[in-house]
Amino acid sequence: MNKLTKGSNMRWESSRMMLPEHVQVLRQTHADLEKIDHPLLDEQELEKLNRTLCEAMSGRKRITLSYYKNGYIKVCICCVEKLDPIERQLKISDLYGLSRRISFTDIVGVKLNDPAQGSFNDA
Repeated sequence: MNKLTKGSNMRWESSRMMLPEHVQVLRQTHADLEKIDHPLLDEQELEKLNRTLCEAMSGRKRITLSYYKNGYIKVCICCVEKLDPIERQLKISDLYGLSRRISFTDIVGVKLNDPAQGSFNDA
């Protein structure tokens, strides 16, 4: 049996090795294929987001926030700390107490969590 024998795996023996740089480029290419464009929301969806955020902020309720970041939709469970209309940002704190700011334009979805879970301070 030699490398050219039909059905032999030896034919591809030399192509099994890949340089780390090639593996990195292949992984990056695969990740880039999964990226999406920034979703656009219409006026009704924006109004619904606004109402939900205001309700969550007034009652310090937990929300599930979906936002766009670097080609992906990220989801986090958090509480709204502050709406900053001047900088057009939302300040949130997650279940671990970490605070961060998210631009209004990156928010794609907001959902109030089940009230049976209690307030955010009960976590």
